[in-house]
Amino acid sequence: MQNHMLSRWSPAAPVVVILCTLSLARVAAAADLSEPKAAAKTFVTALAAHDLATLRSASIGNDEERQRIEAMSDLIVAQRKYGDAAHAKFGEDARVPRRDVAKDFEEKLKTAEVKMEGDSASLADPQDPQSPPLKLKRESGDWKIDLSSMQMRGAAAAGGQMKQIAEAMNTTADEIASGKYASFLEAQKALTQRLAPITDSLRRGSSTAPSSQPSR
Repeated sequence: MQNHMLSRWSPAAPVVVILCTLSLARVAAAADLSEPKAAAKTFVTALAAHDLATLRSASIGNDEERQRIEAMSDLIVAQRKYGDAAHAKFGEDARVPRRDVAKDFEEKLKTAEVKMEGDSASLADPQDPQSPPLKLKRESGDWKIDLSSMQMRGAAAAGGQMKQIAEAMNTTADEIASGKYASFLEAQKALTQRLAPITDSLRRGSSTAPSSQPSR
């Protein structure tokens, strides 16, 4: 089961959402780990802004969980880069939606239910009581996201494949900026070709995806 407190904004959605090339706005904010909701906002803001230092300080997890969440942040940056390049080159023809994930999550936090017990806390979405809550732990007075509570599926569960998707998007964005493609559809086709072997691997449940280079 996926954590819906995060799935509403996160690139941890199924790969088909990634193929829609979600573009995310940069957000920067001072780290605030004083209470659970503030800590969750700090974590999400750092994730969207690719602030890896704050991302680490605002979370608790093992090496694998940290690598996965950092790969997710890499992907967010790549999605934004692709969207920015497409809009700059092709204008309104670039059908790449834009969202501010930190702002969206902040709105969700306004209605989130907080439960605290000692040095543990959880944030639950009252509109989806069946969804697992986002969990936090207090460490040396600071509240931090418990990465083990972020149950992920698809590309989000495979850090290496998220990095490959990010690489494909970054490469295509660079090619758009260089003028390689005459239209957005042509650029989107190239990106789809790059992503095809990765998404095929995910569907097969493989832990290792093949090269993300497009066919010629």
